[in-house]
Amino acid sequence: MAIEKGNTFYVPGDYLGGAQGKKVTVKWSQTMKSRSEEYWICKYTNKTANSAEENIIFVQASKLDEFKNKKIDGDSLTFRVDDSFQYGQKKDGSKRFLVYHDKKNKPYQHRFVENTITDMGGKAAEFVSQLGYADVEKVEDIARHFIGDYLKDF
Repeated sequence: MAIEKGNTFYVPGDYLGGAQGKKVTVKWSQTMKSRSEEYWICKYTNKTANSAEENIIFVQASKLDEFKNKKIDGDSLTFRVDDSFQYGQKKDGSKRFLVYHDKKNKPYQHRFVENTITDMGGKAAEFVSQLGYADVEKVEDIARHFIGDYLKDF
């Protein structure tokens, strides 16, 4: 089940800015200028759906503390999806990923996928498979499922 506005989700703390965390740099063009931002990337679990299925969240590095302040459940990192989140997904509506960032940034969805692969190299496999591409050989094969689509608001 794709995560929706109002759902709660859990993020493992060790991965979100922690010792096991991973960062990627997302690059794009906006208003004829080259732009880039660093994002923490990690898996999340949709608690509302009571599912063990893991998905991916990208959190703008400069907004990590702001994001962590949104937690709703004790000492764990449980959050509620609200209007401050955006999402990307495959054209068929599957493999939804979350993005928490400055919404003035307007990268296309595929920039998150492509930059994860190029920044992380072999380490990207676990994240790329979460986005539904365990057996794809080329970045272009993955990106074509997202090309031209901006992130969506909830």
